[in-house]
Amino acid sequence: MNRVTYRRAQQRQLVEAFDSTWRRIETHLTEDRELRANESREVLDRFASEVSTATIKLTDATASIREQMAAIEKQTELLARVVEQEEQLAGLQGRLTDNLDALRTAETLQETLHSLNAAVHLLTARVRPHAA
Repeated sequence: MNRVTYRRAQQRQLVEAFDSTWRRIETHLTEDRELRANESREVLDRFASEVSTATIKLTDATASIREQMAAIEKQTELLARVVEQEEQLAGLQGRLTDNLDALRTAETLQETLHSLNAAVHLLTARVRPHAA
């Protein structure tokens, strides 16, 4: 083989080796890219699932909080009514005290009137036998 043929054969071998190496590199890069893409999809799917679960839990918690707020509002209204009724009760107690005081005064006057009436009867009874 002459020198030129030998060099061309070497160049061909180098080109073939380079092409072979390049194809292996491309194959590995493609496989790696596909592997990374699959891993990314799996991570994103898990993340989406976690977000979905968190959203459901948050929705449930929000509904529960709304129910609690409604119950608190109802209790607040009831408490306001109780306070209002306590104020009315305090007013009624004041009027009852006034009425009891008036009743005691009336009883005292009635007792005084009975005492005076009895005294008048006694005096009348003493005066009548002398007047006859």
